[in-house]
Amino acid sequence: MSKRLLLISESVGTPTPARGILNYSAGLLACCKRLGVETTLLVETQQAAPSSPDEIIRFLVEGTVDGAIRHRPHWKHLYVKYVQSRRQRDRSAVFSRLPVRKLVPAATPGPTEMDKAAPHLAWIDAFMPVAGFYSDSTLRASYDLPPPTVDARGFDIVLMDAFHYVQPVTDQGAQVVLVIHDLIPLDELSGRYRFTFDQKFRTALDQATELMFVSAATRDEFNSRFPDHAARLPASLFPPVIRPDLQSAAQTASATPKPERPRFVSILSNEPRKNIALLVEAFAGMADRAELVIIGNVPASNFPRAGSNVRFVGQITDDHKAELLRSASALVFPSLSEGFGIPIVEGALFGLPVICSDLPVFREIAGDLAIFFDPRSVADLVRRLDEVASSPARFGQQTAALRDRCVARYGVEAATARLTKLLALRQGD
Repeated sequence: MSKRLLLISESVGTPTPARGILNYSAGLLACCKRLGVETTLLVETQQAAPSSPDEIIRFLVEGTVDGAIRHRPHWKHLYVKYVQSRRQRDRSAVFSRLPVRKLVPAATPGPTEMDKAAPHLAWIDAFMPVAGFYSDSTLRASYDLPPPTVDARGFDIVLMDAFHYVQPVTDQGAQVVLVIHDLIPLDELSGRYRFTFDQKFRTALDQATELMFVSAATRDEFNSRFPDHAARLPASLFPPVIRPDLQSAAQTASATPKPERPRFVSILSNEPRKNIALLVEAFAGMADRAELVIIGNVPASNFPRAGSNVRFVGQITDDHKAELLRSASALVFPSLSEGFGIPIVEGALFGLPVICSDLPVFREIAGDLAIFFDPRSVADLVRRLDEVASSPARFGQQTAALRDRCVARYGVEAATARLTKLLALRQGD
């Protein structure tokens, strides 16, 4: 009999723009599908529950968070509940009942346009639609209300792919697995944002029966900072998985010619720790020697000093990203802190030299096969960029070895074998 898994994921279960956690969970879903694990996704919907899988998929692909989910009447309604609960001795009574559970089979005949837009949704067997779930959860955490409950009875595994403010009600012996990507918010957030994250962090750890870390570096940091939790909860490593569709795209030949100037690509989000200002400064003096394309939700207006050789393309399709990577001379990843570093693997997959910050977690991924630089030094980065721009062919053997290393460690075959072992351990085999 196959395992039944409930995935609690705001990144996958809402119309959220693509980011690292979505890619992580998509790779995990691919492995579950290969193993025959029956996977159900908890989906946040509008107030009216969708009646068909096609309707749910269309909402996840085409919906918008601000316009479709977090609308004002819903937030106002929940805030009224908060005010009322302040007058009660037992505030948990406000949310004491389990929500009505509805499972919508996800099977649809043949591939559709929606499958092409979000291929990971084809690896899900059923949806559990709950109106406003993830929005409710965040707001409750922000106002110190009890977490929402989820009826997870009948599932062998409840997987939370990030810190979620939720209380799963499970059968005895079921596993509640919490994925820990990094602890960066504990050091960066402040005020109300920090309070809300702390609520999610504490609650998720209290609910978990097992921890799953994306890297040894993150695991070691957690064990050092939270030894009591580390001693109480069994832990395993499950790094991000190279999505099969991306691996296939990397192996597909392209007619896209290489530009005359060496093109460097960077995949980033608009956060200070991504170190974009240093990257832009490094290319300011390289207008005649190289160009830079920044992929991700990074507004060009935030960097008015960027030269004409720096292009911000924003959130783009996977096909467009693959074309840019095929035409690139190298990938640059200047981040100051990360829990893993998926862009390093993506660059390696497309056979690119990888220029990245000298961080322990990046050494864990690439060994000595990346081109490392001091992320606080513009001069050091420029020196590395010039090395690649002047003679990219000299790194051919190194990039081939890095690609082989990443496929062997993070490819779907290796990840499926790793997940098989983890599931067997949970069964007590």
